[in-house]
Amino acid sequence: MAAPVITVYDRSRTDVSAQELIDSDNLKIVAVSAATNITDYSFKHLVQETLPTPTEWAAAPPEVFYEDLHFFRKPTHQWVRLSVTDALGSNTVKVCGLAGGILTGAPDEPILPRDYVDGMGLGFIAEGDGPDSFEVQENHMVDMKKAGFHHMRLHMGDSDSRGYVRDPDYFDRFDRLASTLLRHGLFLHIGHRSENPEIDDDYDANSGSWTSAEFDTYYAAHHDFHLDWWTQVAAHCRFYSHRLAYHTFLETKGGTAFTSSGARLGSLYDEMTRQIRLIDPARMLIYAPPVRNDITKFDDLGAPYADHDANDGVDTATGTYFFTDHHSGFAGGADWLTDADRAAIDDNLQRVVDFTASRNIPVMLSAISASNAHLNNNEYRAQRALYVQHVVDRLWQVPTHKISMTWLTFTGYYDTSNNRWTTENILFTEQMNGDGVIHPDDTDGDLISNADELTLYHTDPADVDSDGDNVLDTYECDPLYPYMNPNDPSDGDPLGNLEINADYDGDGMPNAWEFHHIFDARDINRGVPSRIDTPLKPADPADAMIDATDGDDIPNLWEYVLDFTPHYNKSVGKNPDDTYDHDNDGVSTEDEIAAGTWARSNFDRDLDGQLNGADPIPYVSDQNHVVFYNFSEPYSAFPADESTQGAGNDGTCVGGAAQVLNSETLLNSLWLDGVDDAVVIPATDLGAASNATAHLFFKPATLAGKQVLFHAGSSEAGMSIYLNATDLYAAVWEGAASSVMRINTVALETNRWYSTGVVFDGDRGTLKAALFGDNMSNPRLNLRTGETSVGLIRTGAVTASLGGAVGGAYTANSEGAPLSWENGNHFEGELDHVALYNRALNESEISLLARTDLVQPIVRPYVNPDADGDGFLSLSLDIAADTFVQRNKPTENYGSGTKLTMREFANTFARIPLLKFDLSNMSSERIYSARLHIYNLTETNSIQAFATGNAWEEDSVTWDTMPAKGALLATASSAIENWIEFDLSDYIASNGVFSILLNETGNNVGNLASRENTEAPYLSIMTTGFDSDQDGITDDWETEHHGSLAVLGRHTDLDQDGVSDSLEFISGTDPDDPASLLRLEAMASVPAFELNWPTVTNRRYAVWGRTNLTEGSWAPASPLLTGSGTNEHWSAEPANPSEFYQIRVRLP
Repeated sequence: MAAPVITVYDRSRTDVSAQELIDSDNLKIVAVSAATNITDYSFKHLVQETLPTPTEWAAAPPEVFYEDLHFFRKPTHQWVRLSVTDALGSNTVKVCGLAGGILTGAPDEPILPRDYVDGMGLGFIAEGDGPDSFEVQENHMVDMKKAGFHHMRLHMGDSDSRGYVRDPDYFDRFDRLASTLLRHGLFLHIGHRSENPEIDDDYDANSGSWTSAEFDTYYAAHHDFHLDWWTQVAAHCRFYSHRLAYHTFLETKGGTAFTSSGARLGSLYDEMTRQIRLIDPARMLIYAPPVRNDITKFDDLGAPYADHDANDGVDTATGTYFFTDHHSGFAGGADWLTDADRAAIDDNLQRVVDFTASRNIPVMLSAISASNAHLNNNEYRAQRALYVQHVVDRLWQVPTHKISMTWLTFTGYYDTSNNRWTTENILFTEQMNGDGVIHPDDTDGDLISNADELTLYHTDPADVDSDGDNVLDTYECDPLYPYMNPNDPSDGDPLGNLEINADYDGDGMPNAWEFHHIFDARDINRGVPSRIDTPLKPADPADAMIDATDGDDIPNLWEYVLDFTPHYNKSVGKNPDDTYDHDNDGVSTEDEIAAGTWARSNFDRDLDGQLNGADPIPYVSDQNHVVFYNFSEPYSAFPADESTQGAGNDGTCVGGAAQVLNSETLLNSLWLDGVDDAVVIPATDLGAASNATAHLFFKPATLAGKQVLFHAGSSEAGMSIYLNATDLYAAVWEGAASSVMRINTVALETNRWYSTGVVFDGDRGTLKAALFGDNMSNPRLNLRTGETSVGLIRTGAVTASLGGAVGGAYTANSEGAPLSWENGNHFEGELDHVALYNRALNESEISLLARTDLVQPIVRPYVNPDADGDGFLSLSLDIAADTFVQRNKPTENYGSGTKLTMREFANTFARIPLLKFDLSNMSSERIYSARLHIYNLTETNSIQAFATGNAWEEDSVTWDTMPAKGALLATASSAIENWIEFDLSDYIASNGVFSILLNETGNNVGNLASRENTEAPYLSIMTTGFDSDQDGITDDWETEHHGSLAVLGRHTDLDQDGVSDSLEFISGTDPDDPASLLRLEAMASVPAFELNWPTVTNRRYAVWGRTNLTEGSWAPASPLLTGSGTNEHWSAEPANPSEFYQIRVRLP
């Protein structure tokens, strides 16, 4: 049986295995076995003049190696004892020595750039410049080599930033790191990194930018410093192996002073090259372009650089030994979420490939993050593994022009304390190493053996996510999660399929997201990730409203809908999730969550093209969202459709359906009387759609008989959701085919809020339904699924309604019972948040729609009920848009600020605020009072309000594009830090859109609070309520006095006092009391004549007069007088022998 063979080579690569002491600059020792694999490699290394004795060898500590070792000449002899054992138990021991001596140059031959890049292959970054940074050990390097990684980049600090050059141990530490790496045949490049205090003094950290003067100051002050640092390094390392390279300019604080100019950085490189070449003529140099993530900017450098003095006998040109680097940008951790993300990455990769092929300059891709994105946001780990595999396949697994890659960072994937690859990140590491393998029996790194994947689970041993649903096979094959299937994508979130995103516990957080965050991926000391006690439990809805582990008091559900990370309190940039104001509205995220407002209004959470602040439902995609009734508008008989994809499908209330204020829901709800009330929905968008979803809240007042909550379609094809006694059903039909499903599992109760979602998926032939109870605080029920043969493409005379089958709908008494076509079946109770989609919503979307602890982000008018019964409503509306423009900066926009800055219009530096009010959804025909309230921060002078046009947008208007100033509307003032009130009643007298501009009158700079401020401006409005039966009496007033709209009328006189009911409404008197009417009493006195009459609030009165009842006409004799609720007195001295008077009353 052949034993393993150990061969020793000298610098010329001559076999010198027979020699005991070898005179060479370096030795390469290789161990191989022809019979089988070598299972154990070890060596001992002693530095002494004489051959070590057996006792000395026995006392020397053993170290490990893998396949080969490299030793370089030192002043003293070095002795090596190697021992290798193969799988058959055969062992070979070899002792050899490297003669001591003095090196006069590098101990090995120069390496051509293409060979260097091919040799270094795939590797890692390590921090090598601090007392607590990474210490390279022999076994670390062995594990790297075994796994297929062949280089490392060390970050090295400079003399001023960290003080290690002054420390005598600085280069000793570097030597330990470098010699260990090089001894194991690995490649090493060192990168200069500085955080110089002097640089910080020049650098404006707040602005994150440099002025031109700062560029020049920095460059002049520190140019020589960089040269000196590299001169020191080159002098110290001149006798190192050529496998050591210099990354000449890397991660230097304030580096934009150099990288802002290719010529400036090129000049620095040129001089660096000269200094290094004077010492080391063939050292490999790596030049990063000025824009480090744009490889084409390499041409801006002027590299390679020429000899500085052709007559001095020393060649200081770059020469052959250089290549370039593609660093930062996408290489530092780009997203891999959408097709656009992938296209951008591929474009970047292709530019690198094209550059190296056309220019024949090798390229390395440095600082690539395999797992960075999933640590700080919600990119699935399976997707990140695909990203890594894609990059490696594109750049390394190619026959020519291979591009080396350096991954961030070694200690993120290797646990140096326990000398092992981190369990949680092996799925990445197995993709990062190309053809390398960490665990041969687990090719994909999903912690399941290849054998089990093939025979037990029937999954793909080369794919961490066999069914592509973004739940790792690690979890789906684990018996802890018996409800998961590794070969069924419907229990996860397969990207690109909006109709699948499973949420088995119905808490709104998808299965895939909960599994993705089931442990803190940044903790490298955890064990098998599916076996830990985690605060996120995919089958437990109670975890939604607790905080996971990051201590920011943001519940897990809110972390999901805000696209935060539950284990990390700095999900977005470097700002704390809780205390930071993510949408710059003056309120921190935690305060917005507590107040029930949206905390990231400038972000598109559901990737539907609508920013959260303008999205009716920001956590559910608006795709095919065709109807949304929120019932938030003030008492409208035509509920506004707030969907973004529908054709303006405002509903029509029939039978007296009315909105009511209900504190259990977000705003108003719709009350239906169970007799003839319903809302007719336009069928414009509810026709030819094979998939459909209906979601709504309902609160039954009674549970007797059938009650239709929703229906859409015709007798040919359609869908209905209805109650039959205490059960809830969904039905779909098409011709003779139908399917009926009972949704609830326990009997429903009256006067409790429920939410239901019914999903018809015609593409898959399924009907799904879910029911959530107790105002969504109870544990959710999984979506129940039933098979169906219905096609549900509704054509012809399609009808749709809420609260009753207007036009007819099919219902059945139970599952399996025959359908019957019936009209009516009206619902008695309340409905709210009705959302209709022409697509099949996924489980997570249904769960999110069911939650009332997620607010709607759009601020809508809040309706105060007509508590005093006077027929008037008081509304408070937020400003639709506000900003200011500045004369001396005519093209700049200031729309996102928290202040409205102002200065008199005629001033050269004038600043003019603009405000816009949107009352287009107001249902009232008349607005009787409109007052702007705006908070005064610093203004000391009077302010004028002028009318202006509406053709401006908050985020784009400038002085040059602002609308013209119109008529003066009002003038007002207040003390600083108080509210200013402008009466705009004559300007805003009906529904519509209105704009004003403000002018400061004292020629001083002042500030008002904008709508982004905590003291946001608002418009207070007084208007009549809605008059659905058009009898001249508001519905609220009629209901207040008689409980319905059927008693009072325009021409009826209920109390027979001679005044019609509609005139009693205008007078504010009681239509059921004949003694309650407007009476005028006269009292004669000399010389004045006095009139008295009773008044009510929210009415205005005027005395009219004339001198003759047969000739002339009535004319005002007094100004308008506002009613106070008491008697009004008016007196005058008649100018004629006879005067006749009447009192007139009007609405305000």
